[in-house]
Amino acid sequence: MKKLLIIALIVFSYGTGASADTLTVYPSLDGVVVRNPAEETWQALHDGAGTSAGTTDPATYGANIRGGATTNKYDLMTRGVFLFDTSALTANATISAATFSLVSQLKAEEITGQSVNMDTVTPASDSSLAASDYNVANWGGVAQATAITIASWVSDSSTYNDFTLNATGLSNISKTGMTRFGTRLVSDLTNTAVSGWYNDNYGATVHVDFSETTGTSKDPKLVITYTITASAPPDQSSDFIIFE
Repeated sequence: MKKLLIIALIVFSYGTGASADTLTVYPSLDGVVVRNPAEETWQALHDGAGTSAGTTDPATYGANIRGGATTNKYDLMTRGVFLFDTSALTANATISAATFSLVSQLKAEEITGQSVNMDTVTPASDSSLAASDYNVANWGGVAQATAITIASWVSDSSTYNDFTLNATGLSNISKTGMTRFGTRLVSDLTNTAVSGWYNDNYGATVHVDFSETTGTSKDPKLVITYTITASAPPDQSSDFIIFE
């Protein structure tokens, strides 16, 4: 009797596909944290406790330093806080780029050489801001994007100023929860004292629209470019043996 042995190997394989997409998110919470003492030294202003916080103004200082009436004394510093729920990305997302954008109504630069940049911030709550969120220990102190000089800052009440996030900034976008960024002037971010005499109403500032502005056309926004990679199922194989 003739015996035939046929062995067939059938392998089902699935490739992994990736689809490019963008996610645009507006703040779930935004506002400012402030130190507004009687005039004091730079280090006291930078390192001191916050005196107030606000989340209800449609537009106000997004980042600010103001000089006092005495040489090398200051009486106001403001830091912006912006929280975004980015959980729609999901853990399978690979982030390739992101832009944080602000619309501005006005700017001033009597304290020259200033720029605006992004930092990370960890407020005590994701649903409200407190004066204590100003405290420098709650801030990362590392630039998250390419800075925008006040000289080139657009303050026409309609054009977005776009911060392109760097690798550090991209790594601080949460794929499954809350992303927390803030805005600071460069002297604040780097803790570089500004020296000289400045009138009590002079300083450096950018005035920005917050999410309390009607509609979303001027709201702060975070636009994220990402891909989702589908997980491949395990290879499925079957052996067939036929005898004759």
